[in-house]
Amino acid sequence: MHRENSKLPLPSSSPNEDLETISKNRLSLLFDLTHFELRMEITRDKGVDLFAELKQNGFYTNFRLALQLKSTISIKKNTDGSISFPIEVSNINYLLNLSIPAYYILYDHNEGVFYYEKVFAVYQSLLKKYNSKNIPSQFKIRFSKILTPEVISEIYTDTLNRGNLYRKINPHLEHAEQSKIASGIVIDHHNEVYNIDQNISYLEQWGLALINDAAFNTITEIERRSHPRNEASAMFNLICGVAYYYKGKVFRAIEFLRLAARGKAGFDPVLRSMLSYTMLQAEHEAGILTVMKLKSKTLLLMEGDDIGSFLEVQKAWKELDNKNMPNKEKMQEFYASIHGIIGREPRDYKARIMAYSKVIEADLLTLIFDLGKNLFTAVCTRNERSREVIASDFADFEKYFHSRMDSLMDFIGKSQDLQAMANVSLMKIEWYYRKAFVFHLYDHWDFSTLTSEGELSAIYKKDFDKHLGFLNDTIKLLKQLGQEENMLMSLRLKYKILHFMNDPGINEVLNEMDQVTAGGDFTRMRKLIKKMINKGTDHEIHSADAIFRLSNVYNLSKNEGIEQYLFENIEGDDLERNANVDWSISKLMDFDFSVAYEAL
Repeated sequence: MHRENSKLPLPSSSPNEDLETISKNRLSLLFDLTHFELRMEITRDKGVDLFAELKQNGFYTNFRLALQLKSTISIKKNTDGSISFPIEVSNINYLLNLSIPAYYILYDHNEGVFYYEKVFAVYQSLLKKYNSKNIPSQFKIRFSKILTPEVISEIYTDTLNRGNLYRKINPHLEHAEQSKIASGIVIDHHNEVYNIDQNISYLEQWGLALINDAAFNTITEIERRSHPRNEASAMFNLICGVAYYYKGKVFRAIEFLRLAARGKAGFDPVLRSMLSYTMLQAEHEAGILTVMKLKSKTLLLMEGDDIGSFLEVQKAWKELDNKNMPNKEKMQEFYASIHGIIGREPRDYKARIMAYSKVIEADLLTLIFDLGKNLFTAVCTRNERSREVIASDFADFEKYFHSRMDSLMDFIGKSQDLQAMANVSLMKIEWYYRKAFVFHLYDHWDFSTLTSEGELSAIYKKDFDKHLGFLNDTIKLLKQLGQEENMLMSLRLKYKILHFMNDPGINEVLNEMDQVTAGGDFTRMRKLIKKMINKGTDHEIHSADAIFRLSNVYNLSKNEGIEQYLFENIEGDDLERNANVDWSISKLMDFDFSVAYEAL
């Protein structure tokens, strides 16, 4: 039998419930299912309507955010277009206790628009208005920010970053709980998390390797993330001091090196020597040590035993440099010293790279000096055959010089030593620059005007353009690596080349050098730059000296009444033409990498 039930009561439909359902349904459409999983909070809800879990690359992450949804259909807007909506202060406080991001979302049914506000921003507004005193039970939030797909994308990124941050923090919290020693945690501006004790231990264990790899930026970054700290070991201070020195932070370096010196008794002789040498260099650059004091203290240091391959190479270099004019005997002694250093540590590829790089530098300076000396004699004697011999000899030297340099760069490339690669590359360009200005001066010398004027050849210009392009790439790389000292060396070479070419681009290079030196102490480098721009480029110094000596030859010849011979070419036999050509190097030192390759 059909029951008549139309007069019996049924649950009534609530407009507020309908609005709540509508708002939830429409809100879910805004959150892309490939990035979010929305879940309703239905059991004893105390102030959270929904949780949104993030998805990444098709996987659930368990990184979440909380949403408290409100709806309105009749609220009048404020004059600035915002909507005020009252929220219980207890709810604000409740949401703040979450360890995940939380948002208030307001649905305006009339406009079909969602507004949002971060719970923490609401909390800040509450405190700003009431100063933590007489806080009411309710607080009106002024909603003005519209929830758009772009905003939701930002919320996704922020929540993902926070989730990853908490994941990084947790192991450190566990470590802190298990450790008997109190240790702080540092969170940097990239949301990277660091434990101070672990940072210090890392530099103590791997710092020397980082120095060998010229990772000075890495060392100083770790040091900055190791505060606050009560005390650090001598090794930690040594590593940081050396890194800051090579980054141009001289006074910061001295601070660390002096701390390291207190515990130097625990260092082996090589480390003690490295500490002392770096301290001397830093104190000189800071103006604490005079040049004479630096030389005497360095000489005393290098007389010690077990000073390490780095200082042994420096010692061999200083002995060569201290003997003023190069000659065959001095170069052979230098080569023998380098062979001895490599022979004592045949598998130390770092020492081999350093030693061979110094040989390249010594050969470069010696051969260019000899080139100028021989051309001076040839020009003054008007011996064209001597000039032919000079050009031929120099071409032979140059061919083998670059052959060795290429083999060294190949080896450096396999060892992945970027700093050494940059240094050797600079010497390759330095060779071309010095060769160019020496040949250019003597090729255009005119005794009638006592000047050397002439257009730079198209070949030189083309080659310089190629080298400048490489220099620009090197400078960018060094900037990325944070190697300001090497970057300034590259900029100085770029300046010298552009100045030699009369290129106005030197002003741009000067500005770039100023920007780099402004970020550190760079006392020594500032002095070098100041000297360079005051007629102190290599080509200006060489030109001034050569012109002075050539002019003296002319004046002496004129006084003797024989100046006409300076304008006449002299022909001679083979013996005569070779008599005035002399080189300080009979044969360039061979490079051998056979044993060192095994150590890579």
